[in-house]
Amino acid sequence: AGHRYGPGPELRNAIANIDRNVGRIKNALDEIFPDDYLLIITADHGAAYTPEETGKGERISPTAYMNDLQKKFGDVFMGYTSAGGLLNIYVDDGALEQRGYTEEDIREYLASDLRFYNAYLTEDLL
Repeated sequence: AGHRYGPGPELRNAIANIDRNVGRIKNALDEIFPDDYLLIITADHGAAYTPEETGKGERISPTAYMNDLQKKFGDVFMGYTSAGGLLNIYVDDGALEQRGYTEEDIREYLASDLRFYNAYLTEDLL
């Protein structure tokens, strides 16, 4: 609900429903295994207010951002994937070299943009 609707009544209703169901599970475990179980519950980040709701910040459009990168570096990008807060960019190293750029140039350009928290090269993560 948080991913689809953001903070609001839909999310609050979903949380209340989950809370009731966790209570049912706990009650059943208490009855079947009194004082002899471990219940682990995990969750993701939840939901954050959107720029439209707060009037602050902006949404980053991966397509628009890739267009900006194309203008800056030329036709060196083979594609990208976007999921959650991640933007994975695939570069044609030969085309990049022909234009006189390196992957580090792209990383520095992205890292200098305040809309991004950080930018990493593959070797930084391995």
